Amino acid sequence: MKKLLYLVILCIPIVKEKFTGKRIGYPAIGTGLAGGNWEVISKIIEEELDGEAPTFVEFFREKT
Repeated sequence: MKKLLYLVILCIPIVKEKFTGKRIGYPAIGTGLAGGNWEVISKIIEEELDGEAPTFVEFFREKT
């Protein structure tokens, strides 16, 4: 599963190409059920979106 996760992360250059100069937000993708390492994933995202100003978006679910 982790190999697939890291391969999916490699689509980020496509996001950069299509949305250069626009606001790009991203969640902690792949760190929940997929079990990815956020330190590794965030480094990949930062490197791939170099020159952009991406925003980390954290999701909080209210407990009911």
